[in-house]
Amino acid sequence: MSISRLQAGPRAIALEIAAEARAEWGFATDIIARTFRAHRELASGARRLISETVYGLIRMDRRLDAIVDELADELADEPPDEPPGAGAYEPAKAGAYEPADLGAAGSGSSSISKTARSSPSKS
Repeated sequence: MSISRLQAGPRAIALEIAAEARAEWGFATDIIARTFRAHRELASGARRLISETVYGLIRMDRRLDAIVDELADELADEPPDEPPGAGAYEPAKAGAYEPADLGAAGSGSSSISKTARSSPSKS
């Protein structure tokens, strides 16, 4: 804990403590106690502000994690949507998009060429 924390104010100290608790997977109570022991000159109002802010940030973080998990579960349960315009493509001329003769590599016909052959011409 450095002197720069004191100069930054209680809110900055609270943000640093919350970030440290999240990064190190430490207990916030231990980190807060360690900070308060290192900075005995913090007034009781500043200590109260720091504690309330840290615990509020932790509660909000957990609340947001729960919301994201719930939304992710809902999205996983929904069937995937088709991309926009799927199945709506019709070539201008029947057979206009036939694949070129590629020898053995192009022996299989593509779905575009099948669609082009089977769609009626608009002429």
